[in-house]
Amino acid sequence: MNQNHSISLILEVIASLDKMFKQIYEKKGDKRKTILLLGNTGSGKSTIFNWLSGAKFKYEDEKLTLIEEQGKNYSKQGDSMESITFEPNFNMIDEEYMLIDFPGFKDTQGAKNQLAIQLMFNEVVTSTEVKLVVVTEQPQGKIPQRGARILELVQNTFTSKDTKFESIGYIINKFGDKKFKDDEIAKGFIKKQLEEIHQTQEENKDVYRALQQNIIIVRKPTLSNLIFNDEQRKSLFDLLKQIKPITYQPDKVDQDQIVSNYIANTLNQLFFQFRKSLSKQKDDAKKNNTTNQFNNTLQEILKQIGQIKYKDQQCVLEWMSKHILLNIQNEDSTAKFLQIFRFFFKYQANIEGFQAFQENILEVKQTVESIIQEIQAEIQRINDEEERYRRQKEEENRKHRQYMEQLRRDQAEEQRRRREEIQQRREEEQRKEEERKKQQQKMEQELKEKKARELEQQRKKEETERQMQEQRIKQQQEEQRIKQQQEQQRQRQQEKNSYICKLENYKKQLLQKKQQKAKYIESQSGVFMAVIGGDWKETYNKNIQNYDSDIGEFQNQVDYIERQLLNYY
Repeated sequence: MNQNHSISLILEVIASLDKMFKQIYEKKGDKRKTILLLGNTGSGKSTIFNWLSGAKFKYEDEKLTLIEEQGKNYSKQGDSMESITFEPNFNMIDEEYMLIDFPGFKDTQGAKNQLAIQLMFNEVVTSTEVKLVVVTEQPQGKIPQRGARILELVQNTFTSKDTKFESIGYIINKFGDKKFKDDEIAKGFIKKQLEEIHQTQEENKDVYRALQQNIIIVRKPTLSNLIFNDEQRKSLFDLLKQIKPITYQPDKVDQDQIVSNYIANTLNQLFFQFRKSLSKQKDDAKKNNTTNQFNNTLQEILKQIGQIKYKDQQCVLEWMSKHILLNIQNEDSTAKFLQIFRFFFKYQANIEGFQAFQENILEVKQTVESIIQEIQAEIQRINDEEERYRRQKEEENRKHRQYMEQLRRDQAEEQRRRREEIQQRREEEQRKEEERKKQQQKMEQELKEKKARELEQQRKKEETERQMQEQRIKQQQEEQRIKQQQEQQRQRQQEKNSYICKLENYKKQLLQKKQQKAKYIESQSGVFMAVIGGDWKETYNKNIQNYDSDIGEFQNQVDYIERQLLNYY
């Protein structure tokens, strides 16, 4: 099988499994349990799967036929001994359990299907709590071949020696032995046979002991006894839920070494190119005199190799991306390799090809260490030459320093003389500047004093004007106050005179009303006094009340005005 064909086959397997895993996890969700159906071709395993998945059947011409339903996920059924199931089928039986119809490993055709089925199986049994159910066709009570085919089926499926079986569901399908009309008696007979086999096969005792724990009889359907009904389905499902889960650690993934060979060959090629590139970089470093920088690069590579965590996919991929993947010229080839490498990384313990990574890393480490030794020897040679050159240069520098020292002393003496001259000139200029500043300060002081005197005179003048202004304002305010008092007195006198006038007027009106009342009383005294009551008396009383009301009102006004006049005295 050439490289391109292997890549295509592996990528097809990955695509198929990604789709299948997605479907399973969409149905399974979190913390679900799985019932795994295994059975050789012709055992009726797919029929059991369809029945548990809720399928309906009809029995015609001594043949059980599946009634297809739209939207239902059923497995194909056949009567021949040729397998028609090449990939798992799965359904959720309730909120907790997923049921999987798994093809036998010997039933798959071709390396592609074999690889896909093995990976699918490993994923299921390691990611969920799996309860194993073996389905066999057994019309008679006698176990055929002393259970050899059952043992072979289990061992071909669970290859790891670390697998632990506490119980296995053992469905005896199409059972029709007329000697055992009672299922419990049939179970006891079969259990006894398993116990006998268990006693004679010490190396397989766990499998036969597990098969004894959950024996389930499914009788052959007849026209009068069509057992595939809802009640029997629920009963069978309840029995399957009682099976204890298995413990399994996969030890086989790539039986035909397709993935292993591809990964090993690719890694070997990449690492070969990487080691080759290191040799070229070494030669370039010698040519360009950059051996120290290259030595640092190699030391960093050694450090990174020591930090590789071989079980950490991200760590491994980061190292490869920095170093060996750069040697793949085709981006499409890089993408395909990374896709395959990532997908199968979790199975690295069971794929020999992944060991090539560690083996090549060790070779790279040895290559790097060898190059470092060679470079360090070259660096030492260069350092020796540099040391001889340094000493020669040092002697030349010593003589040059002596010359320069004498020159420096001469220059220092000349500079000292010049500094003294400059200092003397500076001191003279400083003295003159100080005298000029003193003279300027004196003039500024005199000017300040003059301005101060002028400001004081101006201030006194302004103060005098301010006082005079305040005096004029006070005088005006006093005149205004006197005018206001006079005006208030005039107004009060007017108000007083107005009240006096009103008082005299109200008193006059009050006197008139009293006189009118007296006159009215006197005028009515000559009327027939003998008449008591009647219209005359009512009119008389009403008029007297009117006079009293007017007199009271005028009296109130007189009293009010007299009270107001008290405020003016």
